[in-house]
Amino acid sequence: MGSLPPAKVRRVAIVGAGPGGVATAKYLVAEKHFETIDVFEQQASFGGAWNYSEDLDGVIDVPQTDPHQALERPIWPQSHPQDTVTNGNQGATQTLAKPTFISPMYQGLEANIPHVLMKHSDDCSLEENQLFPSREKTIQYLEHYAQEIKHLVYFQTQVTDVRKSSLEDLDIWQLEAKDLRTGQNFRQTYDAVVVANGHYTVPQIPDIKGIRDWDATFSGAISHSKFYRKPDSYADKKVVIIGNSASGVDIASHIATVCRNPIIASSRSNSPLAYDANYKDNVGEILEFLPPSQEHRAIRFAGGRIETDVDAVLFATGYLYSLPFLPTLGSSLISTGERVHNLYKHLFYIDDTTLAFIGLPSKIIPFRTVEGQAAVIARVWADRLSLPSVQEMKDWEDNVIAERGPGKAFHVLSFPKDFEYHNDMVNWAMQPQDPAHGKIPLRWTQQETWLRERFPAIKKAFIAKGEARHRVTQVKELGFDYDNWLLCQQTGRKEEAEQLSISIACWIVVFTPQILENFRRSSASGLSLTFVIIWLLGDVFNILGAIFQNVLPTMTILAVYYTLADTVLLGQCLWYRGFKWRDEGTKGVPIDEAAVEDEATEHSSLLSFPRSSSAQAPTRPSIADADAPSKRGSFSSFHSHFSGNVDATHLSPATPFFPLPEPNKTPAVTASSSSSFVLKATLFKTSALLLVCVAGVLGWWLSNRQYAHHDHRAHHNARSAFPADTGSSALQFDLWGQIFGYLCAILYLGSRIPQLLLNHRRKSVEGVSMLFFLFACVGNLTYVLSIFIYEPACARLESVDRRVERWQGCERGEWREEYGRYILVNASWLVGSAGTLVLDLGIFAQFWVYRDRSPILT
Repeated sequence: MGSLPPAKVRRVAIVGAGPGGVATAKYLVAEKHFETIDVFEQQASFGGAWNYSEDLDGVIDVPQTDPHQALERPIWPQSHPQDTVTNGNQGATQTLAKPTFISPMYQGLEANIPHVLMKHSDDCSLEENQLFPSREKTIQYLEHYAQEIKHLVYFQTQVTDVRKSSLEDLDIWQLEAKDLRTGQNFRQTYDAVVVANGHYTVPQIPDIKGIRDWDATFSGAISHSKFYRKPDSYADKKVVIIGNSASGVDIASHIATVCRNPIIASSRSNSPLAYDANYKDNVGEILEFLPPSQEHRAIRFAGGRIETDVDAVLFATGYLYSLPFLPTLGSSLISTGERVHNLYKHLFYIDDTTLAFIGLPSKIIPFRTVEGQAAVIARVWADRLSLPSVQEMKDWEDNVIAERGPGKAFHVLSFPKDFEYHNDMVNWAMQPQDPAHGKIPLRWTQQETWLRERFPAIKKAFIAKGEARHRVTQVKELGFDYDNWLLCQQTGRKEEAEQLSISIACWIVVFTPQILENFRRSSASGLSLTFVIIWLLGDVFNILGAIFQNVLPTMTILAVYYTLADTVLLGQCLWYRGFKWRDEGTKGVPIDEAAVEDEATEHSSLLSFPRSSSAQAPTRPSIADADAPSKRGSFSSFHSHFSGNVDATHLSPATPFFPLPEPNKTPAVTASSSSSFVLKATLFKTSALLLVCVAGVLGWWLSNRQYAHHDHRAHHNARSAFPADTGSSALQFDLWGQIFGYLCAILYLGSRIPQLLLNHRRKSVEGVSMLFFLFACVGNLTYVLSIFIYEPACARLESVDRRVERWQGCERGEWREEYGRYILVNASWLVGSAGTLVLDLGIFAQFWVYRDRSPILT
């Protein structure tokens, strides 16, 4: 027996008609491939967990740590209101009583996601409501969204068992369900099953020391947010709330209006949704419920704090994953309830990919995320997408476990992982040769990414409006303006941009003086070959680090440019040295004073002169002798090397091109001419440096001016205009990026040592261009400054538009945290630039020390 191949999947069952189940049905229908699509919903309407249940039945176990719970029992209202419901493909219309199931909804609940992100991609009607829609408006929206697949749904039908059975040597899914109104059970068979039952059924209450005795003594004092409906029952009570995610934070604000303040808010970690309020006292996690015989209704928290006379404890600690209708697969899917096991991409059951799960990840934008998942499921089962091998799928799960651990964090996709996951699903779904066939999911746009990163802050600004929040329908009304933010990225960081522009300008021209100096002298003996090689290796790692760490594209392009320029320098060094892989230079004696050896070598000039201690005796020509001021660097001088001044033997790359000095003739250098040369050289170098800096600032000003007059709306979907992650989310450590970045820094620092040693050994800086190192110094200095003057995104937001009343500034510690993270991410580049700057100062010191032993214009 074996599972059906995707091409054989024709009949599909969907368990649940919440947002995930409805989205899956829509994408399956759009494929026009499946013969039967049945959706089973135990509620009497669409909406899943968004359905509100007033009547609460039963009690919760304290503690609650077992995910293997029985099927939910329906709650029948005493009045038994009658509803007319059309059930499934059979088209049977019946008058039914309306059962309910306990849901996590409560009075006054508002979504914690702005409607512009929360909505389905193909239905924007949710945007007609307040920015964070109420529960009532959300359920209306979901009902409207699902109308086109209503004929596929069996309402008030509870799936009780799903298991594989054999039929003609093939495994098929046998589904057993119960009509809740009539109590009748029936069976159907399917080729594939989608589990879309949600994960807000089994509440989790941890087994904390003393909790059992405490609950037994003070019955009803401990509860869970799933059973909260309104604050009235907490009036004038001392309340402890455990958990600071969306429900814990919101319920605390409701209860605070009637309870004895402050509320004791207990949590183990910080939450982006939590905010400081004068009605609550934030404490650490609960360590123990003290014995009733020891203290009166007392709880001990981390740090030793003890609270007594506690009237009520409300756990907002989330839920356990539970699959009571899959009893035969229970052990392979669910263990502790912290996650679902044996899944590929949180989606396909690895052992049998005709079973899929939708909506399992947490910390996501659910309505859009399930669309990407549904698109993949539909196209895989329609045989338009392929799955990897079983081993590859298991490897994916193992990799996630290695990264996040085997527990609750497995399904947690906090931003930006949630957007990355969704876009990954969309990219996968769009792989078929005809991707436009069927329903097309949409990727998250740059503007939506910007909103996603900021929506906790937007929510806080929304709440701060009080009752006036009900009139807020757009994020701009709270001061969060995407268009202005784009402008702020260009103009709000003027100092950083100017410094970086000067740095870029210096680095563009940094190699030019040295390359020209080598060419002019027909020699590269002034440069250490080791220095160039190590710097070139540093450039290679700079490219790799920049790519992996996702630094500015400009810096990546410059890293490639550095590599090419250093390759030219290395080529010059090898050519002019006759491809010798070592540095030359006479230890302790300047080159132009070195004595000529008696014996000839393969690198010796064919024209030599005898040794003499006389000042009139000719000496071995030096590089400096080649640079007579009258013909320095001119074309005629270069041409003369080929027209009689040098014989053919000097065509060897090992022998530099220069005319031999006339015997008994020493160039006279007077004090006035020396001073004149120094002045001219200083003016030339200063002018060149100023021109490059001015060019950098001018380039920044022109690009900024052009952008300021551009229509920013054209950039909304321009993926290349700005990186998708533009705030603190971009400040994420990449392991390989950091490794390559630090290797680059080590090599850059190490490259200067051979040059310093060569200069010291020769007691000369002859052949080294001062402008080369001068531009490098200014480039490094301005680049370091551009890193240090970074302004965190939360601080920049304040200056976007002061005309609009808005939430402003960074949260407590947020500025320091983001700035510190930015410095750490860029630490390798900071160390490399700042350290190289210090070593270059040593080379400048050598220019000063050896100034009398080197040509004036070096």
